[in-house]
Amino acid sequence: MGDVEVKKEKAIIALGNAVTDIIVDIKEEDLVKLGLKKGQANYPEKISLESFLKTKRTIPGGSPSNVVVNSAWLGLKDRNGLIGTVGNDEIGKLYRKDLVVNRVLDYLTEIKGKSGVCYMLVTPDGERTSIIDLGVCGDYRIPFNNIDDFSIFHTTAYELATNEKKTMEALMHAYKNGLKVSFDLSDSGIVSRRRSLLSDIAKHTTILFANEHESKSLTGLEPEDSIGELSKMSEIAVVKLGKKGSLVKRVNGHLYKIPCYPANVLDVTGAGDAYAAAFLYGYFQGFDLEKCGNLASSFAAKICERYGARMRCFA
Repeated sequence: MGDVEVKKEKAIIALGNAVTDIIVDIKEEDLVKLGLKKGQANYPEKISLESFLKTKRTIPGGSPSNVVVNSAWLGLKDRNGLIGTVGNDEIGKLYRKDLVVNRVLDYLTEIKGKSGVCYMLVTPDGERTSIIDLGVCGDYRIPFNNIDDFSIFHTTAYELATNEKKTMEALMHAYKNGLKVSFDLSDSGIVSRRRSLLSDIAKHTTILFANEHESKSLTGLEPEDSIGELSKMSEIAVVKLGKKGSLVKRVNGHLYKIPCYPANVLDVTGAGDAYAAAFLYGYFQGFDLEKCGNLASSFAAKICERYGARMRCFA
């Protein structure tokens, strides 16, 4: 995958919460005892995880960061960039070093405070449940001039929920300056709370990613019906269906049913990000939508066979 000749111009710039994943194995019953919603982002005011941290693995993450790192691995080394904010702590230093190792251009801002962390609690079935402490990572400082150097701007509903004002400024800047805008709905809870705003954002996107829960939350429809509605909003709509594969459709175009590729599942953390990374890589290369979808599905399967959300990382 990483040997295909790529274009020379800069490819994808992402705005993301610069969050470091702390991955922890946990039993189903312990998840219930902690009062956490499985498979979702949780924001409890107080919770103790000390007894579970003996098996932790620390990996720099965040959804948009995973996208630009993985597409760099696929062949866009030194052509992708990341906008975000880290604290002046060891986790922040690790995060920036990780971008260098993965050959992603660093547009991060460092400010005084604690860097963001996300505890990813992985149950035996490979499903992940998250607890998020954002720290300073939502204090975005947008380098607008740098955005204009890229072909694709990518962000997600997580960033919208973290800092709506700055995320909207970056999105609209990219749209008005002719970049292809990629947006991932990311979380059905956020979608249900901000349905009107997200519907409006979708109308300014080139590629809209959603899973079946997010697409239903936005449209009220089941996947094969919802993708028709999503493709009326965005130029290209993608609905990820997990083990059932995915659906890809261009506005007024053919509906592609992409199969799920086989995998020896170890951890599904970041599978959706891996799908988006490979899809955007293919799109940037000029692949047709069916080829983009198959590359994305295949790459997502590979991510599920390892711990964490990336093919390469510094840790």
